[in-house]
Amino acid sequence: FIAMFPRNAEVVGEWDALAMLAGAWMRELQAEAGEKRILLKCPHVQYLNLAPIIFPNAKIVICLRDGRDIADSTLRTFKRASLARKTLAQIAHEWTLGTDAVLSFDEGGANAHPNVRVVKYEDLVQTPEAAMTELLAFSGLSTENYPFEKLDAMPVRGSSRSDQSDKTRWEPQDKSKQFNPIGRWEGWSQKQKASFRKIASRTLTDAGYD
Repeated sequence: FIAMFPRNAEVVGEWDALAMLAGAWMRELQAEAGEKRILLKCPHVQYLNLAPIIFPNAKIVICLRDGRDIADSTLRTFKRASLARKTLAQIAHEWTLGTDAVLSFDEGGANAHPNVRVVKYEDLVQTPEAAMTELLAFSGLSTENYPFEKLDAMPVRGSSRSDQSDKTRWEPQDKSKQFNPIGRWEGWSQKQKASFRKIASRTLTDAGYD
């Protein structure tokens, strides 16, 4: 835009045009949603630094999970050999870079922002009521209408421990009493643990997973 209309550089900020496009898109979505809140989900943190700029009025929740459990889940979910299959080292590197970006938005981080909240996956699993109460307050939503009693009955989707086929594993499945997605990496060999730690030791410590 600036390249085509250079005189506007005096009044248009670096990301203003992108923010206006995003704003127009959000208004269209809100018009369809009516009084409901819009929830957008993204599986990665690429360009996370732009989120508060592009969506200045949004409440942004970043979910952080122990990279070793992410690696365990990824390796088990995508077992078949393919060009796209990642190694443990590749997953560790990706998690380190992504987590460093996330931690920069946490309290005291270089990119800390009042509209951004970092929540741990483990807290959502182990103490869901407390975690959701905090997130609802952060999002400006009342706890009165939230169905806390249904938290334990939420189905599981895409579990790496599912015995379903790749086609059906993403369908909702009842959660068994033995279901525990935390700490599965503890069953790794010493070589696997050392391999991940060699790459991600500092970040595991910074994120509180050491």
